[in-house]
Amino acid sequence: MRCEPESGDAVLRSDPDTFSALLAGRLTLAAAEESGAVSLEGDRAAVERALQLFPVPEPVG
Repeated sequence: MRCEPESGDAVLRSDPDTFSALLAGRLTLAAAEESGAVSLEGDRAAVERALQLFPVPEPVG
């Protein structure tokens, strides 16, 4: 889903696979920015905190 935000502390633009990798910790925000996979506007610390709100559960087994 794509929409333009009306307001907020930060805007992170990414494709779904990159966003999933960020949430899972397989990719750092810095590496995603450096590669051009994401664009970030606004409060970087807010984005870093938000990404930590969705921890990936440990595999069962």
